[in-house]
Amino acid sequence: MRLEKQRIEAEYPELWQPLDQLPRRLFSGKKAGAGFGPVVNRRGEEVRHIEPSLRPGLFACYRMPPIVGKAARNLMELTTEKFDPEKHPQGEVKWYFRDAETGAITEILERTWTAVRCDQGTERLVEQGVANLTESRKAIERHIKQTYLKDIQAPIGARPVLLAWMEIS
Repeated sequence: MRLEKQRIEAEYPELWQPLDQLPRRLFSGKKAGAGFGPVVNRRGEEVRHIEPSLRPGLFACYRMPPIVGKAARNLMELTTEKFDPEKHPQGEVKWYFRDAETGAITEILERTWTAVRCDQGTERLVEQGVANLTESRKAIERHIKQTYLKDIQAPIGARPVLLAWMEIS
């Protein structure tokens, strides 16, 4: 996946450079498996064991809240440090895929990547749309709250930022 990122960055710098300036909550859609194409290693050889996911569902990409300071050791310890963009790094970006048939949510990068990966010219297809996928998106956000945010002991009110989501039909 990193090799592919580097290849896209080199081949299409005009597409890659403005990514951080795009509006948040971008929505798109595609048919499951559409535009997957061959995966190539550094030597230019096709990697045959990586296959497209043909499962319908919802892909979502979130920037997690940054970890500002150490968690309190006990209930009496107060942490008052506020987020400072100069001092604290941005939170990490995480990918999620919610299977439309089972409702299972995965954050395993290889599985989400094979669901969303496609060539630049892949036809965009939206069948359900934003309104009908809101509950699936909220299920992913509940999953994030119950897993990631609890694991990092995020302060109350800390929320991930939805960067992009895609209907996979």
